[in-house]
Amino acid sequence: MSKPEECQKRCARQGCENFVTRKAHKHCSPECARAADAQTRLWVPKAGRAHEFVDLTKLKEELVADIKAAVKGRKIPHGAKPKKDADMMHMISLFDLHIGKYACKDETGENYDSKIATARLREAMEILLDRGSNYPVEQFLFPLGQDLLNIDNMMGGTTAGTLQDSDSRLRRIFRTAVLEMTWCIERMAEVAPVRVLVVPGNHDNFGSFAVGSVIEARFHGDPRVIVDPSIMPRVYYRYGKTLLGFNHGGGEDAKSSKLALVMATERPADWAATDFHEFYLGHRHIRSEERYTAGDTHGGVGIHVLPSLSGTDLWHSKNGYVDNGIKRSVSILFNKNDGPVVEFKAAIRA
Repeated sequence: MSKPEECQKRCARQGCENFVTRKAHKHCSPECARAADAQTRLWVPKAGRAHEFVDLTKLKEELVADIKAAVKGRKIPHGAKPKKDADMMHMISLFDLHIGKYACKDETGENYDSKIATARLREAMEILLDRGSNYPVEQFLFPLGQDLLNIDNMMGGTTAGTLQDSDSRLRRIFRTAVLEMTWCIERMAEVAPVRVLVVPGNHDNFGSFAVGSVIEARFHGDPRVIVDPSIMPRVYYRYGKTLLGFNHGGGEDAKSSKLALVMATERPADWAATDFHEFYLGHRHIRSEERYTAGDTHGGVGIHVLPSLSGTDLWHSKNGYVDNGIKRSVSILFNKNDGPVVEFKAAIRA
């Protein structure tokens, strides 16, 4: 029997069948580590321990099975028909949902987990869709991501490695996020076509991208849905006379005071062709707004921090980041020529 095979059998007996390490076990050999290179793996550096190679084969198989089950016997629907003379876009924001976050009422004053997160998401979506139903909407804009997941690795930490209070493991959290985003997009697509943007967060920089990639595959060939697969830290979308920008607003992201000039620099043609310039951020979980002037433009750029439906975990509670138990989500109607004209709010009581 070869060294890699012997090593893998010993690893299996010691309960480490899902990964191979170079130093964690004395019997692991360089040949064994190299043999694992033929598999799909995730390299996870962890302080104080050997570098782990986590096998992602099971996750891949689960995702493929989910997609096959979802599309089995499914016919591609015809494109949704917007209302006659429709000249508005409805942007629905579900920023900073933090699926997988765990909070206990005895410690933080409220309970929160994946089930509560998805219940709030669906309630807010239905409220916002209903409040915009009487307007001539020709399309939806759905920025996906923005700390959609609370963790970004198999160790239960954020992208930077900060450990979190989680109610489950990454695989289950990821699958929940994919299923819920699919549900949201399907609901909007029943009314009008949907444009999906993928915006990374500081908790889930890779996770948001991964969810967006699965959503892109899920709706491939569906005329109702277009997914923008951008991997840029800032994402832009132009609708009529409005240029919209999206950035998470935390970690290493550009400061709010810089975003006006950043927008004009990164999208000069769109900037010149539009009258309204708006940037939408998350991260802070509260609603706030500022306005900056970029160069010598007369219009300026609105910097909007949008609220969150997420619960308060122990760290935030200890540091005094608490609220009155009413969680909020917003959506905004944009007129093709007049920019942002109406804002709807959904208040969800914890």
